[in-house]
Amino acid sequence: MLLALNYHRIARVEPGGDFWGLAVSPENFASHLEVLTRHFEIVDARSASLAAAAGAPGVQVLVTSDDGYADTLHEALPALQRHKVPALVFLASGYIGRTYFWWDAVEAMFRTRTASGIAVDEPRLRATWEALRDQSPAQRDLVIRELLHRAGYPEIAADCRPLTEAEVTELASCPLISFGGHTRWHPWLPSLTPEEMAEEITMGKLDNEVLTGQRQVGFAFPFGATNADAQQAVVEAGFSLAFTTSPPKRGGEFSDLLSHPRVVVGNWEEEYFGDFLRNLCMSKEQNAQQ
Repeated sequence: MLLALNYHRIARVEPGGDFWGLAVSPENFASHLEVLTRHFEIVDARSASLAAAAGAPGVQVLVTSDDGYADTLHEALPALQRHKVPALVFLASGYIGRTYFWWDAVEAMFRTRTASGIAVDEPRLRATWEALRDQSPAQRDLVIRELLHRAGYPEIAADCRPLTEAEVTELASCPLISFGGHTRWHPWLPSLTPEEMAEEITMGKLDNEVLTGQRQVGFAFPFGATNADAQQAVVEAGFSLAFTTSPPKRGGEFSDLLSHPRVVVGNWEEEYFGDFLRNLCMSKEQNAQQ
């Protein structure tokens, strides 16, 4: 059983300032790594076959990080190095070197600072996100620039930015880090034609190979969204293992290597994180005894 953990940002955020639930504090992330090194076998995607680990008996944990936020280098990597924990990073290659991810710009448009933190106009935020999600990258950029202008250019936190090319090179120099595909522009793949899917997946893979100088290990569907055409495009791009963001079943075994589940990890304290994983890894026989 390959238990894949899904992180995005390792950062401290103000109360209410993480609408999408993507941030785990550096302190909690470090405590997660302590739990993993004490109680679990951790797989290194650079030197092991993930497909073999997925079908092996017992539990092997894979730490993954999506998108390519700059704090993957500045906050996550030092903790990974201290605990000697390998990680697999899925880069959305088109955003490398840009100033923000589009969904963070949308969040910035609809938040207001309050005495206790940040309040978000959730209905308008979600409606805007849904309207922008299926647009082409060029059209979405135009709309976001206009919306940011109309919103008075709200602050998008500088520590919420994507990696630069130089930072990707630095990250790739660490032997603990491997990389996987995550498309070029992070689209909702089921909304694309098969030809558009193939271009996004293949070009994202090629971009990442140039950026990192490494073979890409596995693929992660943006937003976890997939269908049969997307899985076929992943295979044709040369990937044999692809991850969703769907949670694994308790004590379950995973047979579909093109739709492998992941645990989306929240900003959990050490005790909750450890209990959550131990409960998730209990066998069917143990479940029945409870």
